[in-house]
Amino acid sequence: MEIDTQALTTCKVAPDGGAISLGFVDTTGNPATIRLSLNQVGALAMTLPGLIDRALQARFGTKACAMQLAPKMTLHAN
Repeated sequence: MEIDTQALTTCKVAPDGGAISLGFVDTTGNPATIRLSLNQVGALAMTLPGLIDRALQARFGTKACAMQLAPKMTLHAN
């Protein structure tokens, strides 16, 4: 399943700390949530910086600071 997102709406930590949930709104306005185990989150965290660099280079043709483009998100314990 592929979901095109319009907005990231929530970031939550499971009460036992074993997973996170990321809430989205898709391009048709429907809410969606992805739940990732702590292991999956770790793998994603290690992969994202390289992906962001590649995306910025593709878009702007140069290295840019990815953190300047990231919206401020609040992490909530569930």
